Amino acid sequence: MGERYLYSDGSAALLFTENETNMQRIFGVPNRSPYVKDGINNYVVHGQKDAVNPEEKGTKASAHYRVTINGGESATIRLRLSDRTPSAFAQSNHKRTGRSATLTTCSRPVTRTPTSSTPT
Repeated sequence: MGERYLYSDGSAALLFTENETNMQRIFGVPNRSPYVKDGINNYVVHGQKDAVNPEEKGTKASAHYRVTINGGESATIRLRLSDRTPSAFAQSNHKRTGRSATLTTCSRPVTRTPTSSTPT
């Protein structure tokens, strides 16, 4: 798959884990990493702050938006997964602001890359 970039509008928190099964929960054996694939769910749903990697690295990432939507209203959250680098988007779109996360295959870490440009 190679390197991919997750772009998100606004100032959403970026959450990172490994895309590894939670062996402790399923089979009762220790996990190889404390940041297993259900870590993002555990952070968002159960408030377990230690379920995501504070170093902002991993093979699984999510933009965490907190949005209140009342009855009859709607909201749009714009995300893009691309193989285009932040600098490539910066050259083609100078007006947008946002953030990106570098997503890679399991053998390479995910890192957060702040950028002053977001794709359109």
